[in-house]
Amino acid sequence: MALEDIFQNIVMFGIGSTLITFLVKSVITNHFSKDLERFSKLHEKRGLVIEELYGKLRDMESAMHTFANPFQYTDADMEEKGKNAASAVNEFVKLANKNRIYFDKKTCQVFDTIQEIARRSFNRIQTYDVHNLSSVRAGRTEQLKAWEESFDEIDRGIPSLRAMLETEFRTILGVPTD
Repeated sequence: MALEDIFQNIVMFGIGSTLITFLVKSVITNHFSKDLERFSKLHEKRGLVIEELYGKLRDMESAMHTFANPFQYTDADMEEKGKNAASAVNEFVKLANKNRIYFDKKTCQVFDTIQEIARRSFNRIQTYDVHNLSSVRAGRTEQLKAWEESFDEIDRGIPSLRAMLETEFRTILGVPTD
């Protein structure tokens, strides 16, 4: 074999291997870019769900805290506070249930626990005539005790569960934690 033939074979091998490398790289890049695009869209959707869900959680927590606070000054707005609390609880629950697919089982259990606390507390307060605060203060100790238990459960339970969700949401979104 002449030196010219060896040189020609080396050039052909180089061209062939470059072409094969380029084709393999293109196929792999195309495959992974589709997966990356799909993952990126999923991550963006999860971010939007988290944003809306977290807002509903904070709204619910605030409305329930306002409604369940045993230190109400007037009877006038208790019915409105009850309606706002019920609406806020229902909006959070509806959104959490609708988007469970985006979260792991542990996070969904936290949603369920928040829902249980909110509904149990709301129902416990609604069992009594909360629209007539003066009757509560006039010696109905059972009613006042139930009300205070509900407030304590909301005041202690929901913030700790919210903190768990905040940590999980930050992890999902890739926000650095301290």
